[in-house]
Parts: sequence; C-alpha cells; structure tokens
Amino acid sequence: MLAAVAIFCLFAKTSALAEGGPLRIPSSSSCTQPHGGSASIGTGASADCSTMQHVGVVGAGVSGLVVASQLRKLDRGIRVTVFEWGRGPGGRTARRRVGLDNREVSFDHAAPFFSAQSAAFRDGLLHEWQVHGWAERWLPRGSDEVLWVGTPSNNAICKAMASELESMAGTGNDHLQGDGMESGSRVLYGRHARKAQFLDGRWQLSVTNRLKKDALEVYNFDALVLSDKLLVQPGQQYAILTPSDAASLVPPLPPLRSSSQVALLLAFSDPLPVDVDLIHPPTGPLELLVRDSSKPQRDKGETWTARSTSTYAELHLIGEQLDDEAAVSQELQRAFFDALQVPVTEPLLATSFAWDHAQPLEEDRLQELFSLDLSRYLAVCGDFYGATGPRGVEAAALSGLALSRTLLNALTAKSDLRR
Repeated sequence: MLAAVAIFCLFAKTSALAEGGPLRIPSSSSCTQPHGGSASIGTGASADCSTMQHVGVVGAGVSGLVVASQLRKLDRGIRVTVFEWGRGPGGRTARRRVGLDNREVSFDHAAPFFSAQSAAFRDGLLHEWQVHGWAERWLPRGSDEVLWVGTPSNNAICKAMASELESMAGTGNDHLQGDGMESGSRVLYGRHARKAQFLDGRWQLSVTNRLKKDALEVYNFDALVLSDKLLVQPGQQYAILTPSDAASLVPPLPPLRSSSQVALLLAFSDPLPVDVDLIHPPTGPLELLVRDSSKPQRDKGETWTARSTSTYAELHLIGEQLDDEAAVSQELQRAFFDALQVPVTEPLLATSFAWDHAQPLEEDRLQELFSLDLSRYLAVCGDFYGATGPRGVEAAALSGLALSRTLLNALTAKSDLRR
C-alpha cells in the first residue's frame, strides 16, 4: 500500500518536475562500509549502505552523462555507473582524431555545433559549462546564427562531465562478475550492453568488455537509464530489453527512424581563400560545410567537416558501410569545392565515413522529455524527445535534466520505503 501511494504521488509530480519543479533531497551524510570506510552522501543524519541507490546508465553521451552527473550532484547517496561502447565519451559531441605528419588533427564530426534556444538550457547547464571553460560561443563568418561549441573540442563537454562524475567520492560493491569492486561513481568504456532483465526487484545488466576480449560482466542496479533508442526498440540488433519491458515505458517508444549521413573530413596546408566558416549549400550532395579550425581554442591549421544529405547517404550505404568509399570521397570533394566556389586544392588529408543513425527524424521525435517505467525504475532519454523544441545537443541535455529530477524523487521515495 505504501509503495502504491508513493508511486501515485510521483506520477502527480512528474509534469512539474519536467519543467524544473522543486526537488526533494533526502537528508543523509555517512554510510558505514563493510571494510570500515565511510562515504559522504549528503547533509544530515546517517544512512545504512543498504539504503544507497545504485543507478546504471547506458551511453556516455550528453543525455546519459547529464542524468548521471545531476543525480550525483543532488544526492551523494546515489551511486552511478555509466557504460559506454566506445573508448571515450561523446555521443552527439564525439570527435574523430586522425594522424597527420607526426601530429594529430581533430574533427567535430558528430554535432559540429549546438544551439541554446531555451532559457532552461542557456541559463542552466550551458552557463555551467561556460563557467568551467567547457564551452564557448562560436561566431562563424558569413552567418548570423548564434552557435556554441565545446572547447577545446566538442567532446570536451562529455569528457569533463565524465571526469567530474568520477571525482565525486563514494563506495559500494554491486559487481557480480568482471573487474572487481565498484568504487563510487564511474564511467566504464569499451562496454557493449547485451541484455537487461528485471530480477528480484532490481535490474541486472550484462555487458561484454571489448577491451578484455569481450569478457562478460554482470551488474545489478536499483534503476536503469538507457540513452540510445536502439537499446530499446524490439527488432534492433542493439536492443537489450524484452518487448514486454520496452512496452512498460510511459510513453512507449514507437518505431523511431534516423537519417543517414556521410561525413567528409578535410585538412589543408594553407587556409582556403574563402571568408566564410559555415555554409548550407542549397543544392547538391552536401548539406553543411563547417570550418572546424575557425572555432575557439582549435589547433592551428585548416580543417573542414562536410556532411552529406540523407538522400545521398542512402544511395551509397549498404548496411553500415559505403558501397565505394573512394568514389564517394572524390564526389563529395568535388561538391565541397563547388559549394565554396574556390579552385580545387589538394588536401593533406581526405577521409570519409558513413553514419547510418546520424540524426533522429524530426517527425518521429516524441513530445515528452523522457520515458519512464516508474514501478520498476526503468527510463529512457535522448535527443529524440522534446519534439517541436530544440534539437541535437540541447535536446539531449534537456531530456537528461528533466529525467534526473523525476528519477531522483522516485529513488528518494524508494529509499524511504526501505527504512
């Protein structure tokens, strides 16, 4: 009966919380550990370790790391473990590094920049990122758009959030197999999420460690957050939920389509003779050209990222691969120089790659800011929420921020029931 009352009350609060309503923070300060250590988890009375909540987050992109960092900041009694398939964080802010003449050049190939349309994002998270030196305004020549980028690269934002998360002290042990004792909150890279199942009132997540020959690791969590739609949708090769578990989410996720793109990365020995840094070609196979080297705190040199239209990408994608990478690269380079209206210049570096799930289709995005199964503490967030609002990085951040507030209250109520 108590659990039912708590769940009813939390549902009543959800809409207010999504808009930034009041947070209910548990008062607790220390937790006695099996080995005699202690960890600060808030401000006030003491709490036994059995009441500490452990949250698993799959995906170290913007939305996943915002959820993780916000939960940890608001209540040090919540431990968070983030799992990332890649070797580093990034998601929409991922970058690609390429070796060139005994040095490394970097390209913002995922989200080349982002907007700050909403006050909730502009005056909240973005302001915090600015204060910390993680982001700066970018004023590209030839454009009147007000844009922002991470510094010194776009993925600096997610790298900083991941580092900050791991610096927040705390201890605990919820690891069943794999690499031993969990300590506080952490981000585990090279982890491929394989299966999630709800057993005995907790979520059991199975992952394989790509950095250790796909060794199996199994973790238990009080709550589970998924920040990639491909993890949720039945029939997708990356889905880790059963169809019935996915159907329990409110709102449920319908089939969500994505657009495909081909990214062309170019580096030159000298600046190209053009006084613009951002171009949206009206025709042709390219939809966006960005002079990466014009952004704040970038390395010296002349680097550009060009992105194809989804129509062009679909013509040349076979599964996740290009049908003829060399031919595609040459065709896009010709389109690049045509769009700039400058003579063809031999690049020091020219490489292209396909991205089969580049952007969620605008018409498929959900109106809500997240999905949640409140009875079992399962949630989904990402930039595919918040339809009619901001897109990309800002949408992902707002989704993660709204979810963190609602999930915190749910976990607080669950902890209260345990006492």
